[in-house]
Amino acid sequence: MGHKRGRAKPIIVRLVEIRRENTWYRYITSVTNPVDLPPYLVADLYGRRWHIETDEWSS
Repeated sequence: MGHKRGRAKPIIVRLVEIRRENTWYRYITSVTNPVDLPPYLVADLYGRRWHIETDEWSS
């Protein structure tokens, strides 16, 4: 991730994959330690974020 090849510092991210029923969900976070931010919490936070954004736009 960066804007110019070779000039930007690399950003370390973590891919979190969660399966609910038959669907896989994938999230990217900059919190790389799963003890600090467990996968179920990543999914919950993203869900809350999108719920807030879609509610604001529909008002």
